[in-house]
Amino acid sequence: MIYSSFSLNPRFTKYLVKNEILKDNPLVVVDVGARGGLEYHWTNYGNVARFIGFEPDSQECKMLNDSLSPESNSHFYPVALYKDKGSYTFYHQAPAASGLYPADPKLVSRFPDEVSLKTRKTSIVNTVDFDSFVKDYKIPDVDFIKLDAEGAELDILRGAVKQLKKTVLGISCEIFFSPWRGEGRGFSEIEQFLRPFGFRLYDLNLYRHANKSFPGIDSTSPSPSGVAPYGQIIMGQAIFFRDAVAEIENKKLLQSDWDEIRILKAASLFEVFRLPDCAIELIDTAFRSNIISNSGKINMEKFRDLITSGFLGRTITYKKHLQKLSNIKKRGYLNNFDRIKPYLKRIPYLTKIRSFIKKQIAYRRNNYTS
Repeated sequence: MIYSSFSLNPRFTKYLVKNEILKDNPLVVVDVGARGGLEYHWTNYGNVARFIGFEPDSQECKMLNDSLSPESNSHFYPVALYKDKGSYTFYHQAPAASGLYPADPKLVSRFPDEVSLKTRKTSIVNTVDFDSFVKDYKIPDVDFIKLDAEGAELDILRGAVKQLKKTVLGISCEIFFSPWRGEGRGFSEIEQFLRPFGFRLYDLNLYRHANKSFPGIDSTSPSPSGVAPYGQIIMGQAIFFRDAVAEIENKKLLQSDWDEIRILKAASLFEVFRLPDCAIELIDTAFRSNIISNSGKINMEKFRDLITSGFLGRTITYKKHLQKLSNIKKRGYLNNFDRIKPYLKRIPYLTKIRSFIKKQIAYRRNNYTS
């Protein structure tokens, strides 16, 4: 599932990259279900990010590794992550839909997507939990995890508890609102599992699926499609982050503590995922708590301005943006007509119409009232 709400110009993040502020502590991103390659927004981090991908399809995994530049420190592993080490049945459906859980045939038979979700064959795969993999392969502390594992997302998270407690700042997770892959692995179960570790829901992309009675048309395919602007909400992509401000103020939850680099990474992720308010709030809190101080390339006002101008798409400072909002508030929240009324009076043509309407109203009052 593709998450689509990203900043087109994350200026704060680009500033961190350009000035090599994260050079000695690169952002570590884990991509579980990496078919098709990394999502485009990660290119904003250039060479100050390390990507670790997992894709059970060995041929796809080889293609992904071959696409990396020779100097890259990223790598894709042909490994099936799960809740533990073991051997499990793998259900081969359409390549992007294959996984450790079969689709519910009775449920999906009502949707055009049935053709992609039919099990064509099964095989046995060896699985490993993420915490064990991190230990065995000496993977550095993880900052962000993206999950697209066709119903196995909750199980993979259960196998990553040590990392979730220690360093993970955010998670992008495919979620289901309908039991396409069986009961007990939906959005509500994932949200409840993550909550005790300090993760909160920050954003949600929803995907609707029209059933066979009135299917949608996929612009990329001549055949009927379940994905449509109408229909039942079946799945989505959920964005979870730690409430960093609350954790800093309460001094709890994150085992590795909130230092300058971790805060800058979290603020950068907030910016990339179009959460400028959260990014600025975190930076303000960090400076106020003396975790970060103005020094050299670290400057609170500059950070605020970069986040503001990047989000609004024009050169404007944070203070000027707040001043504009303040001016609007002072005027009061007028309706649209009240706002344009002063300008209408300046337009001769509209003034004539206004005068004509007034005369007509006066005429009717004088001639049609007793």
